[in-house]
Amino acid sequence: MSCTNTVAVLVSACLAGGLAGCAPTAKAPAADHTSDVAAITALDNQDVAYIVAHQYEKFGATYAADGISVSPGAPVAQGPQAIAKSFAPFANDPAYDFKFTLNRVEVSKDGSMAYDVWRYDQTSTDSKTHKVVHEIGSGMDALRKGDDGTWKFVASINTPSPDAPGTVAAPATTKP
Repeated sequence: MSCTNTVAVLVSACLAGGLAGCAPTAKAPAADHTSDVAAITALDNQDVAYIVAHQYEKFGATYAADGISVSPGAPVAQGPQAIAKSFAPFANDPAYDFKFTLNRVEVSKDGSMAYDVWRYDQTSTDSKTHKVVHEIGSGMDALRKGDDGTWKFVASINTPSPDAPGTVAAPATTKP
C-alpha cells in the first residue's frame, strides 16, 4: 500500500472513530456547533489567503505540531515547518493561482474534532516539464480544537479529480 493510500486510510479511520458522535441521537438534542463551523470556515479562508500571498510559514502555523499534509507525488509533510516548506516551490511561480471552495464542515458531538471537505482549482508550473498545469481536485482536513479553543489542522489530504483538465498552454507574453 502506498504512503498516500496508507495515510488516506488512517485519516478515514480517525475521522470515522473520532466523529462517530456527530450524528444527533433521539435522546438528546444535537449540540450547536455554529461557532465552531464559523471558526473552521474562517481558518480555511485564512489558509487560502496565506497560500495565495505565498506566506507559507503562516500557512504551516495553522497545523498542529503533529500535523501532516499529503499531496499526490510529494512526500508526506510532517509538522508545521515541513508543511510550510512543501509549498515553497510555488513562491516564485508566476503562473501560480489557487482557488478554494469549502463544501462541508462537520464537528464531533463533543466539539473537540472536526473535518472539512473542499474543492480546489490550481494552476502552477510543472517543475520537470516547465509547462503550466491546471489541476482541479478535492481535499479533506481533520482538525482538532486545542485547550485554548482554537482549531488546528491535524491531517490534510488532496487529490486531483480524475477528469481534471491536465496541462494547458502557458499564457502568451507580449512585450510593449
